[in-house]
Amino acid sequence: FLPLLFRRFVITKRWSRKQILLRQLSKHLAEDPIIKVTEFDGIFAVDKRSDLFSRIIIEDSYEPKLVNLCLRFLDLNKDVIDIGPNIGLFTVFFAKRIRKTKVLAVEPTKNALIRLKRNVELNNVQDIVTIYEGIASDKSGTAKIKIIEGKEEFSTTGEMLHPSIKNETWTTADIDSNTIDQLVIEHSLHPGLIKIDVEGAELAVINGALDVLEQHRPIIISELS
Repeated sequence: FLPLLFRRFVITKRWSRKQILLRQLSKHLAEDPIIKVTEFDGIFAVDKRSDLFSRIIIEDSYEPKLVNLCLRFLDLNKDVIDIGPNIGLFTVFFAKRIRKTKVLAVEPTKNALIRLKRNVELNNVQDIVTIYEGIASDKSGTAKIKIIEGKEEFSTTGEMLHPSIKNETWTTADIDSNTIDQLVIEHSLHPGLIKIDVEGAELAVINGALDVLEQHRPIIISELS
């Protein structure tokens, strides 16, 4: 028991030191850093304020188990829908592998969209990727989303409950909303894989994709909040 406590103490101290150094580095960055993320086989402009940037720098990786899971179930002959791509790590990852089909990225937040579009171009996959600037939900129209500037990865149409943002303040914005069923028709997609990362709005996404699930039987890889 004591060795385990000591190990946790050492790991926590190391993490704290790395966070301090990262905050110092971020203060001196004049613009978005462009970083190489090996498991995604690409380079990416990242908001220096984001938890995404912190995790990649401190842990020297990002979601390696999820990357392997996506790779395992990716059908190279079918389209991919990336719901909640943020700056586009998985969007680029998918696009670099399928090549002959399409990736639809569904992202609603302005700052993330700027970086998503830039990263698609940086990795030369703009011919593969289509971006819908809005949310996937159970109905078409408009919706309100909560956004933390610089930490758009936590944006949600639901409740702000993630422990990483308990002391953060957010704003709300009106955004477009559409169903996956409608987006698949509009873009003539045949999805084999749908990745969902929407901070608690998963049920609305699924309810707006019932026809697609019945007709195409895609694999769904989803965070559940």
